[in-house]
Amino acid sequence: MGKTQEFLKNVIKYCIPSIVSAIIGLIAIPIISSIYPADDYGKINLFYSVGNMLLYIVLLGLDSAYIRFYFEPPEGLNKNNLFSIAFLLGCLDTIFITLIVYIIFPEKASYYLYGEYSKELLILMTIYVLGLIMFRLLSIETRMENKAVLFNIQQILLIITNRVSFVCVAFYSTNYKYSILAISFCSIFIGIIFLLIQKKGKWLELKNVNSKKMKYLMKFSFPLMPATIMTWVNNSAAKMVLSGYKDYNLVGILSIATSLANVFSIVSSAFCTYWSPYMYSNYKKEQEFIKKVHNVILLISIITVLIIFCFQDVLYFFVNGEYKESQKYFLLIMLSPIQQLLCETTFYGVNIANKTIYNLYISIIAGLFNVGSCILLYPKFNIWGIIIGISGAAILQLISKTIIGQRYYESIVSKKTTFLSYLIIIFIAILNVFTFKYLMLRIVISIVISIACVFFFRNEVRIIKSLLKKL
Repeated sequence: MGKTQEFLKNVIKYCIPSIVSAIIGLIAIPIISSIYPADDYGKINLFYSVGNMLLYIVLLGLDSAYIRFYFEPPEGLNKNNLFSIAFLLGCLDTIFITLIVYIIFPEKASYYLYGEYSKELLILMTIYVLGLIMFRLLSIETRMENKAVLFNIQQILLIITNRVSFVCVAFYSTNYKYSILAISFCSIFIGIIFLLIQKKGKWLELKNVNSKKMKYLMKFSFPLMPATIMTWVNNSAAKMVLSGYKDYNLVGILSIATSLANVFSIVSSAFCTYWSPYMYSNYKKEQEFIKKVHNVILLISIITVLIIFCFQDVLYFFVNGEYKESQKYFLLIMLSPIQQLLCETTFYGVNIANKTIYNLYISIIAGLFNVGSCILLYPKFNIWGIIIGISGAAILQLISKTIIGQRYYESIVSKKTTFLSYLIIIFIAILNVFTFKYLMLRIVISIVISIACVFFFRNEVRIIKSLLKKL
């Protein structure tokens, strides 16, 4: 039990940003839903989404290579080389894309994002992405070095940049342009500060880098870049499709629903942050322990979904006006962060075996399903066409990643228990569409499912009970 207790304590060290994010979100949501018109908030959220998409594009998957080879760098390279390659190429790619857009089609890009023409807003996007590059690479370093305090500070400042700065600006003006200005300059300013603190002038070390080593890195990283973009597509396709239809009002409502669905990330964020370096450094010697972790994560996921299912009225107490209509479908949106957590314990075999091409295939298929569903179903079924795309893509990824990941690294004790758990979570999300108004019915359903889970996860319940006594 000592090993399990130590693992839990290491995970808990990284949970502070998730808690802070949840608290800030609960404070910000009533302000946003009371002050911001849905279409203005929709444009701000699109700015976030596109900024993160560009981050994945410009890094070319090298952020994932930085994680994968941090402890086992290719021969002749070191950690600083890996950072420098990703940082330099990311910045150069950002500037290149900016020039292309700014010179060739600035009006189309601006009208698509904001519904009006503004070159200044396009420049702000560039500034924001440069800040995100610094945040991404520097936070990887702190994670891999297990510097929990510094990592938590970085993540909290990023949360403040993305969620607090524009809310503060709202007291001056709810015009989305002022909010985007605040977000962009906070991002680049804080990114530069941490670059100077962490790298101390050693942010560009390319002495040992040559074309052969670059080719080796790109062979691993490049398939991850489109896969990561397709992951972004799955998270943001609905907003982009709605933007194409100029339905910024529904973008705003969907964004609030997504923020509430991401309450689940309180559970997943700390675990995922610690799990990645743990897997790469322990997968050879701790396979049995990793299997136990998978079952515990299954149980915690079901419990968390049941708690949210029961007490969702508390979350929606903070939501005002037209944003409240998302309550009936927000649990279906939550399937996306749920699958991301569950796949953390089933899909690492693909990366360990350097078979990242499967990540690309799965992401493309799920992304096409999501985009296709949104485009084809939205005109006829409105928001429900969008929800089918989001939830269907999440389920598709969850099942396919589990099956393929287990071919290369076995981390599941019982496939029947795993897939039964998946079905329970999906069932609860669908059931909420019909029961979101009936508190007592939701409580009864949750009690019945909880009793069944205690029976199926007897060993995991004992582990959790023992840990809680020792904390």
